[in-house]
Amino acid sequence: MRTCDGYFFPLIKSSRATRQQSCNYACPSATVEIFDGANIETSRNARGETYKALMDSLAGRADSSARCSCND
Repeated sequence: MRTCDGYFFPLIKSSRATRQQSCNYACPSATVEIFDGANIETSRNARGETYKALMDSLAGRADSSARCSCND
């Protein structure tokens, strides 16, 4: 997910890249973080924080932010 606005997208698995690299490739112009779980509302990052606990969670669903883009 993009940390700047909470927009999330599925991770594309690759045998040529780590999970973090795949996430970075999918959205190269933004800071991204991996969350794991059965659904986004209960997913957690590597620090154990839930997606819903983030300040900008679900903001990316409502509208795209001018300050945050995958392709500048």
